[in-house]
Amino acid sequence: MKKSLINIIVIVAVFLAGIILGKLYFSKTEIKIVDRVQYKTEWKTKIIKENTPANFDQLYNCYISPITINADVKENIFHVTAKDDCKESSADFKVKVSDKNGWKFYAGIAAAGILAGGIVTYKLLK
Repeated sequence: MKKSLINIIVIVAVFLAGIILGKLYFSKTEIKIVDRVQYKTEWKTKIIKENTPANFDQLYNCYISPITINADVKENIFHVTAKDDCKESSADFKVKVSDKNGWKFYAGIAAAGILAGGIVTYKLLK
């Protein structure tokens, strides 16, 4: 009974330590922008270059209109659109996500955890 309880405690401790260590330190990925395509800004209304009150009102409304930014991801393309009441601009980014550490690194960490758990269990049962 004592051996089973020690084994369970060691397994739970090693498992929890692995989760905490993995979440806090090892779960880092890099997102790299591979390619960027930017489109021209499109004006919704044509602004005439003249000094009139109507033109001033139109420019002022464009100035105070809030800018909304929408982002969408499809596969490895990150599409961003920024627009207000008068103009709209969009850009596409081709992104690449890579894991800093490879699967071999995680396998090594798992092997070290299993080895540490085995050693602790052996020492406690001795």
